[in-house]
Amino acid sequence: MTEISRRDFIKLITLGGAILGLGGVIFQKPFKAIADGKYDIGQCKSVKIRCISELGWFDNERHIAPIRRAGGDGSNQWNIPWDPENAAGSCSLIDMETIEGTHHKFLFDTGWNHQYMEKAFKREVIDKMLKAGEIEFLFISHEHMDHWWALETVLKYNSEIKIFIPSTFYPEAMHFISGAEFLKSSARNRIPHRGKLVQLEPEIPKNCMQSLHWFTSSPKDGRIRLSNSENSFDIQFLS
Repeated sequence: MTEISRRDFIKLITLGGAILGLGGVIFQKPFKAIADGKYDIGQCKSVKIRCISELGWFDNERHIAPIRRAGGDGSNQWNIPWDPENAAGSCSLIDMETIEGTHHKFLFDTGWNHQYMEKAFKREVIDKMLKAGEIEFLFISHEHMDHWWALETVLKYNSEIKIFIPSTFYPEAMHFISGAEFLKSSARNRIPHRGKLVQLEPEIPKNCMQSLHWFTSSPKDGRIRLSNSENSFDIQFLS
């Protein structure tokens, strides 16, 4: 079994969200809807991934301690008294270029701490992109707090943005999207989502890892060529 780092896994699953029109890398069942033109954003020429923040939290011990006190890994994250000052967040901007030269941008996750992500959004001009409607949708990879509890920071600039989520979200998460505050965990979203919410059924094809091969063709410029039996294309990771 091949082991990959957390960062490489995020790159892979991000790419799966970015190339909805290319084939079943991560989400397979929604591709039936692609045939009807619901999600197809064109054939992919290139994908650029700009890291807005990849720091989930600042100090591991300060993060793990409340989990232990709550009963361990199986504890409900919505009931754990997290330290807000230790929270940061994971978020990336994906820019997909079609073979015709059209660009489609979307956010991959939102981060966790509102103040931290607000500064990051302004630094990377994400706030202005959201306001102008340049970012077409928000793709939330999974339910962990450091990946999407800063949802309010996104909705502040565009409350009608289309959001893609896994269909496995818990009731608390659905309530959070609609506008809710969980005092114990310091999770807050005071801006209800008013746009379209699309729930995707996660399914990794059995032959995914066998058919998908990727390697670094030019490490110095951060480019990676990703290919399988049907497609081959380059992606570039920007610092």
